[in-house]
Amino acid sequence: MSGHTHKKNHIKRTGSKANSELVYANKAEGQEYAEIIAPKGGCRFEARIISTGVTVNVPLRGKLTSGRTKQLVTKDDIVLLVPNVGDGYIVDMKYSPDEVKALRKAGQLNQIVQSTQASGVTVTFSNEAVSTQREVEIDDDVIANL
Repeated sequence: MSGHTHKKNHIKRTGSKANSELVYANKAEGQEYAEIIAPKGGCRFEARIISTGVTVNVPLRGKLTSGRTKQLVTKDDIVLLVPNVGDGYIVDMKYSPDEVKALRKAGQLNQIVQSTQASGVTVTFSNEAVSTQREVEIDDDVIANL
């Protein structure tokens, strides 16, 4: 005998998502896209819903916390929120950077943009135009200068 009586016959799991399809939020079921703002501990996160800008405190779904489907969720990640049994949301899945690019290209993620003006803060979405017109009071001086 050659001395090698034991062979390793196992298959490596690569974790590739090449065959999986991109999951879109179903607005009819109350699903939303959110951006993680900060971790709170105990698999809970503070997240900002992208479409409304509302900040919510959400837990991770159990399948994401351990096992083969465990995912590391960090600040600035884009996640899918689904309605919880009570009121509130729960994190169902995390999107990879390539998936986020595909969602933005498809028009699913309308990112909130804040612009500050002299009169206050105006919140607009990235697909809307911001009007910078200001109101001018018409006097006799303005008419005379025309």
